[in-house]
Amino acid sequence: AIVGDVHGQWDEGDASALRELRPPVDLCLFVGDFGDEDVVTVESCARSELPFPAASVFGNHDAWFSLDKRKRRPKKAARDYDGQTALDAQRRLFAPRNLEYERRELPELGLTVVGGRPYSIGGPIWPPFYVEQYGLASQIESADRIGRVATNAQARDLVFLAHNGPAGLGAARDDICGRDWPHRVGAHAGQSGGDWGDRDLADGIRMARKAGKRVPLVAFGHLHRRLIGGGLRQMVRVDDDAGTVFLNAAQVPRWRGPGVEPLGYDAAEAAAGLASAGDGADEHVDGAVGVREPAIERKQHWFAIVEMAAGTA
Repeated sequence: AIVGDVHGQWDEGDASALRELRPPVDLCLFVGDFGDEDVVTVESCARSELPFPAASVFGNHDAWFSLDKRKRRPKKAARDYDGQTALDAQRRLFAPRNLEYERRELPELGLTVVGGRPYSIGGPIWPPFYVEQYGLASQIESADRIGRVATNAQARDLVFLAHNGPAGLGAARDDICGRDWPHRVGAHAGQSGGDWGDRDLADGIRMARKAGKRVPLVAFGHLHRRLIGGGLRQMVRVDDDAGTVFLNAAQVPRWRGPGVEPLGYDAAEAAAGLASAGDGADEHVDGAVGVREPAIERKQHWFAIVEMAAGTA
């Protein structure tokens, strides 16, 4: 089960739904963006009782004020956590699930989960944050670190877990890692589009394959299904030659139905005239996966479910 961008939407109902899923869940992956350095939501996720292994990476919102020092922290985000920063408090709460340039060996499942670069905002931007936190000066150095973690894994079959997806999966605004907001300057000013995937993740996956590893699944989030300006993103991409499924789990908001407070993202979507979940529409992803969205009569919790067997997803 893959938990898409949380953005504050997590409670016991989510944990209960995961426990009750049938067939039973063997592994849970969190792709990050729990909130804007929201230690409370991270703690809620971390304390949820899940009877199966879990792994997580942090997203750009989980370092919202640390990535860009110009952003002003609200008082609740600026408070002290037993002498720790919000970043350190989040890391402590999610240890040992936290896979910042780390891996988790799961011999009982015959695979290893490899964490990509945490806190990614996507694209070519390299904030000073990564030098400060990890001593990494470029995506090249980051790729080497991801590659080393992957090639030293015990299992042959690797699941990559990252906040943002890899580069190389298309440059259209509705591609799985496509940029759906307009460029501000340059020849493409006012236009959207462009590959916003992480080059270091793509290179790390390439290194793993070169070392003889198989990569049946790459799970991530970050770029939401509903596009800025209208339309829906392609959330699944399959590389038949490599035997890899790329899955973007950023269905935002994760909660739907009566009594659910709308997130800030909904206003822009409504202004764009988008249909909300519950319109009864059929969605077809890559012409292969059909998802029915019935009218919502009670609160729903959204997860992406992947079935895997013998190194395939």
